[in-house]
Amino acid sequence: MLSCARIIFAILFLILNFLLANPTFADHPTVGFGSGLSGPIVTIPATTLPKNNWAAGIRTELVSFDTFSDSQLLEFAEAGEDVHSVEELISPFFGLAYGVTDDFTLSVNVPYVLRTDVREAHLHEDGDAEAELNGDSKGIGDLTMLGQYRFVKTPNLGIALLAGLKMPLGRTGSRTTGGSKFEAEQQPGSGSWDPMLGAAVTRYWKRLSLHANVLHAFSTEGTQDTEIGDLLNYNVAMTYRLNPIEDHHHAGEKVEPHPHFLCENGGVIMSH
Repeated sequence: MLSCARIIFAILFLILNFLLANPTFADHPTVGFGSGLSGPIVTIPATTLPKNNWAAGIRTELVSFDTFSDSQLLEFAEAGEDVHSVEELISPFFGLAYGVTDDFTLSVNVPYVLRTDVREAHLHEDGDAEAELNGDSKGIGDLTMLGQYRFVKTPNLGIALLAGLKMPLGRTGSRTTGGSKFEAEQQPGSGSWDPMLGAAVTRYWKRLSLHANVLHAFSTEGTQDTEIGDLLNYNVAMTYRLNPIEDHHHAGEKVEPHPHFLCENGGVIMSH
């Protein structure tokens, strides 16, 4: 079996490669997953729920963007570039998880997506460009189901395989203030079935723990005959427990790592 250090190094090496890849810039929510246990805010840990246990959680994501001016949007349009400007992205997530076994957790996630003050410029047939305020795009987003199988479990290390599917249950008919449909990339739902695959690792050092995950969503064609593009989500977080862990067990029983973390202090979170 590979050593703990090599496994963690391999995960971090993959994340570094993804960081150096050519990104596509968009205003989409992150993948809001987790087992429902307290701990890393964004990162998916390798910890799974105990068998027959349920967990529920709500997380709200707020992103404020540097918006483009009307003159900048007009320049993009005259150059043949389709660029839109969004003031804020607000996305509450509701998640529910169930421990099928001690090492397999099934989770579902449903977001509500709100994009405020969507603006863009159009180039007319006569060659003139015009900037337009399209208003807010809002509605229920796509439902995502994720399975998490922990295949390595030691007192100091956990590694889990992640596999899931994003289902096209979100709204794809949100309309502008002028009555026309928002473009596919501005809709709350994608209209596509997107499989997901990844891995998560958790390393424990008494009160300190390190979590990392990589999750890739493979995009397929959705609403308006549009393929939004693949989504790569990679995260790293460090948590520190303020109070000591007290494990109450009987003689001869195997002591497993405590899955709960009461406080995240000085965490480093990267999300793409």
